[in-house]
Amino acid sequence: MVAYRQSLMDALRLHMGAIRAVTSGVAPAGHVEHHAVSFERMAQALANSFPDGSAEGSRAAPEIWENRNAFMNQVYAIQSASAQLVAAARSGDADAIGTAMHLR
Repeated sequence: MVAYRQSLMDALRLHMGAIRAVTSGVAPAGHVEHHAVSFERMAQALANSFPDGSAEGSRAAPEIWENRNAFMNQVYAIQSASAQLVAAARSGDADAIGTAMHLR
C-alpha cells in the first residue's frame, strides 16, 4: 500500500507540475484539461489510499491516522478543489484556472 500511495502522490505532483507548465506558457494550452482531469481522478483515489494499518514504512504524517476525521476533511477539500480545477480547465479561462490553482 505504501508504494501505491507514493505512486499516487507522485502522479498528483506531476500533473500539477504539468498544469503549472501550461499556465506559465511553456506547454500547449490544450493540455491543461487533460492534466486537470487526471489530477481529479487521482484525488478521488486518495480517500481509500490510507487504510488503517498502512503507516508502517510510510513517510505520511502520523496525524493521518491519529485524526482520521481531520484528514478526510482535507481529502474532501482536495477532491472539491480538483473538480473546480477541471471546470476551470474546460472553460479555457486562464484566470479561472489560476484561481482554481490559487495562483490568482
